[in-house]
Amino acid sequence: MFRGATILLSLAALAVGIWVITRVHTLDAVCAVKTNSLAGASTSCINQVSFYFVGFALTAGGLITLMLALLMMVKRDRRVRSSEQQSVVLKQVHHEDESLRDVA
Repeated sequence: MFRGATILLSLAALAVGIWVITRVHTLDAVCAVKTNSLAGASTSCINQVSFYFVGFALTAGGLITLMLALLMMVKRDRRVRSSEQQSVVLKQVHHEDESLRDVA
């Protein structure tokens, strides 16, 4: 349940980050046209840089969280598989002990 929520939130952060970057990129293209025709850049165009950073931070944070969640799932799956294999070996050893007692 917790891993599923973590993966869902990381995918949401990744999607919102990409959306913010694409929206700011289109606004940046408009600002680039305005600055070429005018002498200086407006303050609204300069403020778009902070939104780029927010978009990149959300995208990177979502991607890193997603990778860590998937890595933890793989590690847990390997641990469960190895414990199942070890329990099978212990059952066989226990069975051999009983058969040796019956012979003696």
